[in-house]
Amino acid sequence: MTEHFTQGKSGYINAIGTDGEPLSFRPQVNIIRDVPGTGTVEMTVGNGATVVVQGSAAEYLEYLDPTPVEPQPPVDITNGRLRIQPAGSAIAFQLDNDDPRGDWQVYVIGSETMYFTTNEDNPDITSWPYLRVDTGE
Repeated sequence: MTEHFTQGKSGYINAIGTDGEPLSFRPQVNIIRDVPGTGTVEMTVGNGATVVVQGSAAEYLEYLDPTPVEPQPPVDITNGRLRIQPAGSAIAFQLDNDDPRGDWQVYVIGSETMYFTTNEDNPDITSWPYLRVDTGE
């Protein structure tokens, strides 16, 4: 993201000139070079006119073709408490230790069946793979 270049109307690029005034130009730049020590960039645009604006050549090029942002790994909103049966027929949510209903709340996929169980009654649930849930934020 750049602070000196923004998208204008009708395909124009908005920038700030060396005098601090707004400036718009088409993104048909033939020559681009930094003006050393000034924090500005000189561009020769499509019609041959020279435009000097705040920013840098690298910043302008980044504006035109942004570097892809690597996606962050998903955040598991269940904190490792959600498991899926290996065949994919059920998911189990680990309940709090002091929950009187048991250790797991199990949902059978594709039905309305839901039940509570304990590690003693269904010890295989602890070996089911974890199921991560991402909020998409």
